[in-house]
Amino acid sequence: MLGNRRPPPHIVFALSLLLGLLAGAAAVRYGLAENWLWTAVWGVVALWLLTDAGRAFGWMQAARRSAEQKGTQPPGPPRP
Repeated sequence: MLGNRRPPPHIVFALSLLLGLLAGAAAVRYGLAENWLWTAVWGVVALWLLTDAGRAFGWMQAARRSAEQKGTQPPGPPRP
């Protein structure tokens, strides 16, 4: 979809986390209404997105560790 370009891991993390939480809220809402099909659909989407956020977090940590070993600045937003 993006060709050889990839979005930075911190962008993937933030968007996946936000969308995962929204999908989780939708799953809870449908669960409370006892609409089980949509509860399952939104639950799977939430799980998918939150897993993606976890993977992006791992990519950020790996890049940070790699940069610290090399003595360079990691990609992404500056650390405080």
